[in-house]
Amino acid sequence: MKPILEIEENEDVVLPEKYHRINNLCAIIYDQLTEIYNQFNYQELKETSINLGDNAKFIEELNNGDLDLFDWLKKNELNPEIEIIISKQIILSVVSDFINFIFES
Repeated sequence: MKPILEIEENEDVVLPEKYHRINNLCAIIYDQLTEIYNQFNYQELKETSINLGDNAKFIEELNNGDLDLFDWLKKNELNPEIEIIISKQIILSVVSDFINFIFES
């Protein structure tokens, strides 16, 4: 698969020719990171399951928007669950920002 950002030989672009090779390297890195980021193996970073037991009132309040999940988790001292959720969000954000940095480079 050809990287979408790759500059082909003799292609008319504004970028000076001396930067074409590094641009093409960044295009390959960007495409590979994007592909890895979207693979099934990394889907567990995008979702977290928490066993709440049979807590219908909580689920109803959460679905209605009357309750903040993090406030409830903190109130019920579910700190490991909070840590997992926040860690996953940080990882996804940093990787996403890095991929966007490569794209902009």
